[in-house]
Amino acid sequence: MFEFGGSSLEWGAPSLECGAFSLEFGGFSLEWSTSSLECGAFSLECGRSSLEFDAFSLE
Repeated sequence: MFEFGGSSLEWGAPSLECGAFSLEFGGFSLEWSTSSLECGAFSLECGRSSLEFDAFSLE
């Protein structure tokens, strides 16, 4: 993960998350789901806004 200023750039392998809920602070987003599948090239988060590129639909 690369961090510069208030931004962070992350590259990762596909990940599978299964839980009752997912809570994220920063973009002030709250997700409620039984399971979510992440399989993307990379995700770019900048302060309150987030930009995600995925092979499948996500969040």
